[in-house]
Amino acid sequence: MHNCIYRAPEKPETKLPILFQKIFYRGMRLPSIKNLIPGITLSIACGSCSFADSVDATLRIEAHTILERTDRHRLIGTNLSLWSRQHMIENPGFQNDIREWQPGSIRIPGGSWSNEYFWNGNGVRIGNEHAPENFNTQKRSLNGTWDIDYGDYKKGFRVHGENHALSDYHGDLDVKIQHEWINSLGSEAMVTVNVGSGSPRMAAEWVKWANRTNDYRVRYWEVGNELNGDWELGHRLPDGSTMTGEVYAQRFLQFAQAMRAEDPSIKLGGPACSDLALDFVEELIRDGGDELDFVTLHAYPVGVRTKASEQKFAAIEEMRAAVRKVHRWIEKYQAPRKDEIEIGISEWNLKVNEDRDTADLINGIWSALWIGALFEEGIDFANQWDLSTFVKEGGHSAFYMDEATGVIVPKSQYWALWMWGNLMGDQLVKSKIKGHQQIRSFVTRSEAGLQVMLINTSEDHPLTLEIQNPGTSDSAQLHTFSGAEYFWDPHAHKPLWSRPPSIEALTLNKRIRITLPKFSISVLDLPFEPTHQPKALPEPPTVQPNLELLLPARAAADQAIEGWIVAHDPEKEIPYLKHSDPIQLSIQGPATLSTQTVVLQNAAAPFRIDPTGPGTLTIHGKSSAFSTWQKIELVALQERALTYWTFDNPIDEWNAKSTFELGSESSIRPNQYVAAARLSKALPARDADLLFHFEPLPRDELPFENASGVIGKLRAAHKLECADPKARINIILQSDANHWMPIGSIPLRVINGAWQSFAFTVKEPDLLDAMSKLYAVRFQIQADAPITGDIYLDDLGFIFRTGL
Repeated sequence: MHNCIYRAPEKPETKLPILFQKIFYRGMRLPSIKNLIPGITLSIACGSCSFADSVDATLRIEAHTILERTDRHRLIGTNLSLWSRQHMIENPGFQNDIREWQPGSIRIPGGSWSNEYFWNGNGVRIGNEHAPENFNTQKRSLNGTWDIDYGDYKKGFRVHGENHALSDYHGDLDVKIQHEWINSLGSEAMVTVNVGSGSPRMAAEWVKWANRTNDYRVRYWEVGNELNGDWELGHRLPDGSTMTGEVYAQRFLQFAQAMRAEDPSIKLGGPACSDLALDFVEELIRDGGDELDFVTLHAYPVGVRTKASEQKFAAIEEMRAAVRKVHRWIEKYQAPRKDEIEIGISEWNLKVNEDRDTADLINGIWSALWIGALFEEGIDFANQWDLSTFVKEGGHSAFYMDEATGVIVPKSQYWALWMWGNLMGDQLVKSKIKGHQQIRSFVTRSEAGLQVMLINTSEDHPLTLEIQNPGTSDSAQLHTFSGAEYFWDPHAHKPLWSRPPSIEALTLNKRIRITLPKFSISVLDLPFEPTHQPKALPEPPTVQPNLELLLPARAAADQAIEGWIVAHDPEKEIPYLKHSDPIQLSIQGPATLSTQTVVLQNAAAPFRIDPTGPGTLTIHGKSSAFSTWQKIELVALQERALTYWTFDNPIDEWNAKSTFELGSESSIRPNQYVAAARLSKALPARDADLLFHFEPLPRDELPFENASGVIGKLRAAHKLECADPKARINIILQSDANHWMPIGSIPLRVINGAWQSFAFTVKEPDLLDAMSKLYAVRFQIQADAPITGDIYLDDLGFIFRTGL
């Protein structure tokens, strides 16, 4: 992969024959350039610079004022999960990508699995396969614990449920493979031990095996994962109560005592809280005492319904507020150790739902800004989530992976982390930017010089920046990552091109003025001392241009279609950036175009198709030199209702729960059972308003990728009492792509004593997309007065759009 990449020569020999040459490189920096004159204002004579009288922003750098110091590689760590494919981590190209990324730490064994996984299966595993016959189930006691023989090592195993029953899948990897792979890359492992279904002894045995038996030299050990969340095994305690911060802190101390007995030099921390609400963090700092070496948080700050890019970037401020609160708690409860206790973010990504944002260019831009904010706030370490969690729409993985071909390609987030690891320094210096708010900057210093990261968060406009008095040489290098380097195909769900940042060698004069491409990350490398000029660089590869329409082959006739036209070399996977002619678009068939003329920027231009009915479309794109066309079949979809719950089976098979008494009633419909929620002077309140809640949903049985709504029947008892005439039942869908989707509401008075059928559908494209990831259906009772009586539900199911 990456056929377009050229490496800089190792030994510079001759001076550049022109002011700059644009190249693409990977894994190697060009040598710095000579003759610096400190203390003056500089300018650039190059194709990326603007000499207009006005600029959008100015940046002043105080190169000798150091604000923060860190090992920046600790801020660009990642997570390796047990479900990662072994053939992926053994791929030489993938390993080389990780080495070039240079993550300071790699966290294992993998998110929520940390509380479900028994790291050593010796004495329980009979073979390496996942089948039940390969496990000695007699090693499981009645209280759910497993008798492990720590005298030797075998691949671990995963459990689920409060009875700690064997799962049907235990991952492609085991912790031995994880440890050895991480060490082979020159990174450090960070281990999250099992608090949810494990024990202090089990954690201590891992410390002993890793650091004494195998010399893996694991320093950082995190106690449990997101135990504040009801989705985590271990959140619900054996007595039926739920985990609290106080209980967690006590568990932490028990684990710490056992683990330090095996290796007193290790560092221990937690609570790995699920979000920036900081559950359990204050209690751990208060009660953890000298055993606490670091505090960990998780952060996915962009809300699932956040659409505007500026709001996505603004969500980074939530991290700043949370971290400052943690610092205050450390100052309050552990003042003598305030400089010793570290703060880390052991999981982070743009958002918790895996959608196009997590794969598109925005995640690279966002991540570059996020790492800079971590640096500014004094975060000690951070671990991106993750290397291999991939779904069709994009996923959290820093890589795109094609299971069929074995192709592994870095996504935009990878390149942002790569730029921080390869192009920036470890000392954050004071700087101030004035002007356009969509330009963000971070300036670092190293022994070689200054590194200025400039981020243009505008999706539509290039912006011009002037840098005042950096006090460096008359030459520099400019590294740029933008749409010219990365493009995500929204229909093929993969990168159309993914390349390292481009680089320009610059000659500086009296001032630095740079035009930043729209939606881009740039790093200006300003060396302090003169060095040898690099020899002439190879020309970029010859591009065989091809104009291509990116559209689906089939689409619904009632939804707008996102289209793109691109100029690129599909075999070399590189864009053709020289195409500047306007492209004329035309369409034949039952649809209209949002525009008839587009101009490519970074080799791509978007447009929209609005269908007017079913049929066949032919779309043409034509410029002075190239042309292309594509057909789309527009399908009139039909809606089909399918009942799933008739409630004639036992209650424990419904996957249902209720705030109120949940029952099965046979006297309401002849020869049938229905679900019943029994209320007695109940006043619904937040977190106490669930009539019925169905989770998990039968994802393996129903085609939720085509779901568009919910059907069912509701009825209230004749004698139902409620003084609120506006009392109602709200029907809410929950999806990994949108955790709160209200789709309908039924007043109680309508169903009082009579069955009311309902069929609620969604029409908005974003909500239709979210339906494929449904995980729950919630019936919420809303009233301002107490309710007494039964409410019944029957024939619950889903509506599906068919035809595609």
